[in-house]
Amino acid sequence: MTEATIKVAGGERYLEPEIARRLAQQTIAGSSAAAVSALSAREFEVFCLLAKGCTTREVADELRLGHKTVANHATLIKSKLGVNTAAEVAKIAYQWGILKA
Repeated sequence: MTEATIKVAGGERYLEPEIARRLAQQTIAGSSAAAVSALSAREFEVFCLLAKGCTTREVADELRLGHKTVANHATLIKSKLGVNTAAEVAKIAYQWGILKA
């Protein structure tokens, strides 16, 4: 089964990462839009999982990537967004409507 099927069957919502990225871009104005536009589709996936509170190890397992690859993505994401902590990543995701309270 696909990830979408599993999530929907479990009562969760599913949105393709590329569609989620595009929706986020439409809701962001000014320099914030430029920051999110700078994220690749893979970086956006990592961003979403980190914002939800996943560790880099959990993100690596979820996306079937190496731990160091995810750590590198996390560093690049924080740099592109101009933040330093996971809490700031989560705050941005919340402000953009990617995370719900």
